Amino acid sequence: MSHIKVSWEEYFTLLEKLARQVRAQYIPNQIVCIATGGLIPGMVISKIFKAPLAILAAESYPIGKSGTEANKGEVVFARDLAKTRPGFGNRALLIDDLTDTGDTMAQGVEWIQRHYGSALVTLKTATVWHKDRSIFKPDFFVEEILPLQDGEYPWIIQPVERYENYEIEA
Repeated sequence: MSHIKVSWEEYFTLLEKLARQVRAQYIPNQIVCIATGGLIPGMVISKIFKAPLAILAAESYPIGKSGTEANKGEVVFARDLAKTRPGFGNRALLIDDLTDTGDTMAQGVEWIQRHYGSALVTLKTATVWHKDRSIFKPDFFVEEILPLQDGEYPWIIQPVERYENYEIEA
């Protein structure tokens, strides 16, 4: 399996590209990030747009496991959004790092519409990366990931991934 390794500098450059792409077509007044992968993109985009950030905690793969057919489609969301401001903007942007299968983003849109739909005029979606096999295509994304010649998709090694198996010595 091939890998795409992304440095912090490259990561922030991709986030700036994403922000410019969104800005060209949409001005959100509420950012919602899907945690954990969307935390950094959500924070950066909320600062760029000076829009409040809400966090929707989700788990689509059991802790310590990668996506497999056995758990495909299984997404668990928090009961509530974590946010510090009352109310909810009427032009929301739901953001995550990646649409792989698309299950998390598709179900995240449904979650937002179910809980905050009455406040919304528009809800758009954004990711840094989008795999062409995904069942959900975000409104905005920076890079489309295509399968390699062997049919496998490259694994994206994001800068925070160095802490996936990090252990602090006593």
